[in-house]
Amino acid sequence: MAGVENLCEAIILQSMEDVLTNTNQEDSMEFFTGEGMDICSSIIGLGTKDRDRIKHFAFRNSNVARPVGTC
Repeated sequence: MAGVENLCEAIILQSMEDVLTNTNQEDSMEFFTGEGMDICSSIIGLGTKDRDRIKHFAFRNSNVARPVGTC
């Protein structure tokens, strides 16, 4: 299970880096607001509060418009 946890953590970190470097930003934001983030967060044990902090970070640092009803 440690391998899956490491993979999920790496996916989240890569998506955060993509947001900061303007690389694949829209794809990253789709990840953060979709089921992928929920699954990865659950696997690595992130609670709702931590998930919301990551989403806020992503929206603050991206050029992607925030969908209504998120964060």
